[in-house]
Amino acid sequence: MRIVLSNIGTLGDINPLIAIALEMKRRGHVPVMALPEVYRLRIAPLGLEFHAVRPDIDPNNSLLVEMIYDVKKGTETGLREFLFPVLRQTYDDLLAAATKPVRADLLLLGELNYAGPLVAEVTGFPGRVMCWRRCRSFPHSIRRCCPRIRGWLGRTRRCRGLGG
Repeated sequence: MRIVLSNIGTLGDINPLIAIALEMKRRGHVPVMALPEVYRLRIAPLGLEFHAVRPDIDPNNSLLVEMIYDVKKGTETGLREFLFPVLRQTYDDLLAAATKPVRADLLLLGELNYAGPLVAEVTGFPGRVMCWRRCRSFPHSIRRCCPRIRGWLGRTRRCRGLGG
């Protein structure tokens, strides 16, 4: 089963996807990490397929960090000035990751990947797309998504950082 895991965010958003991808790989699936370019060096040594998704994140950009963590306007500004201006490019990148070299069987998307549902609709992934948030109950919601991976995901709630 070819599974595209994608999110845009910090390591707190990406690390759970890495853990899931490694377990999927161990069980014989083909996980594809569709993440901002800044994470390529973290993914490459793990032997996971990587596709860059825009926008890229510059961890040294203090203005971006200030903008996102502003209590009053951070979310609004981050969406308007960082994510939405490159939504078309995000869509193009994610579409390529989901269809090339072959079509994926499942999309697992983080909450900031606004292009994901569009890619799912265009490629015909009804019922095979999972958007999740970092929260205590995420393994329970993801378990309903795909019967082939229900068993081992049910055990993730005991794993640190994966809902337990």
